[in-house]
Amino acid sequence: MEPVRGESQLGQAVSRATARIHEIIDDAERISEGLRAEAEAEADRYLADRKREADRAGEELARRLNELGRVLRERARYVSEQVEGLAAALDRVVAEIRAGTGGESEDLTVGARDEPQPQQPLTGGRNAGDEVLLRAVQLAVSGSDREEIESALTREFGLDQPDAIVDKVLGHRSP
Repeated sequence: MEPVRGESQLGQAVSRATARIHEIIDDAERISEGLRAEAEAEADRYLADRKREADRAGEELARRLNELGRVLRERARYVSEQVEGLAAALDRVVAEIRAGTGGESEDLTVGARDEPQPQQPLTGGRNAGDEVLLRAVQLAVSGSDREEIESALTREFGLDQPDAIVDKVLGHRSP
């Protein structure tokens, strides 16, 4: 019997199989490292693309916000000019009314927009035109637009065409 020889062949076979298994494991590790590096590179590209998209979206949002701010500043300037114009008109009307009443000081309270002011009998030297003009100014200062003022003057004073008075308070209607 040759058990030593057979064991030697078996030992050699086991040795070759073990070496082959180590080669397979080394190859698998190299492939795994390559896949991991490729996945990391793809993840980096994906994140860079998303960052560029987020940056573009942020820039667009900032541009839109700047535009909105510009529009709001323009509208605020317009409203400010309108308020200044109304205040000047109110000052003129008050001066005209005081001049018509002999300079007496009167309480010229501006009424709330939704609450019509009760009409008092014409007294103190005022004429009907002064009352209508004063009411138009009160409505304008409280924020009523041209149509609301014309409607109130028609309703409260029975005017058929209040547009001339409203023009005096707000300026002529733009074509």
